[in-house]
Amino acid sequence: MIYDQNGAEFQDDGLLVVKKTITAEAFRRELRRKKQLQCRKKKHAYVVNLDKGNQALRREVAALKQRHSSLLIPAPSLWSTATLYFNFLRDSLYSPAEATTQPVSTFLNDHMNIDDALKSASVVFNSDYGFKAMIQSLNRISHSFGRPAFELKRCEEISSNSLEATSTISLTITGKTLSDVFPHLFPNESVYLSLRTKLLQQRIIVYSSTRFELDTNHTRVTTMVTKSDFMSPMLGLLGSLEDVRRVFERAQISPDLQWKSSTISE
Repeated sequence: MIYDQNGAEFQDDGLLVVKKTITAEAFRRELRRKKQLQCRKKKHAYVVNLDKGNQALRREVAALKQRHSSLLIPAPSLWSTATLYFNFLRDSLYSPAEATTQPVSTFLNDHMNIDDALKSASVVFNSDYGFKAMIQSLNRISHSFGRPAFELKRCEEISSNSLEATSTISLTITGKTLSDVFPHLFPNESVYLSLRTKLLQQRIIVYSSTRFELDTNHTRVTTMVTKSDFMSPMLGLLGSLEDVRRVFERAQISPDLQWKSSTISE
């Protein structure tokens, strides 16, 4: 309050103007602060929304690229699958001195192309079912026979959705073969001694036929069946069906080259 000489209160117009000026300036500052705050919030919201939009756009671009790649890369054809399989078969056979003890799972990882080509297929290898069973069978052949070697003889398309091939696996019947695969031939009876003598160190050729079939849309191999004839070369060596019967009746392998039990695990 302001008072005059007599103690009476009076109004100072100048002071009133100053107060009003200060109040107006404070109001303007507060207004500017609120506007700046609103502006910063809007900018932050814009940046956040822009980042979310960029992330969504990147995901969409990645999905489109994946779809585009899947359209550009055709499913394995009959011939490409057959080529992968026979290359794999040739590489899977090795001499006992080169035999590996790696697990089947590791072996599969090293041959992802053929595994991918046949992942939807029904695989039958001499009555063994499944890709892993086929690898185990080939692995045991390599452990039990001498100098195994694969050769593709013929491959032809027999219809628009099927392919058939003829191949051979050459094997040497060693002492290890006799003890591991035909252990029942070791009694010291003359008949078994004669059979061992006829078989030991003989090189035989086992013929096989393999059939590949596509699905109805001709996009992927759905069936691969391999059948082998182990009986004919054995008959050629032994000379009689009775001797062939004796050799196979308690053998670890059948006349169609199928193992009766597995001793090689993953």
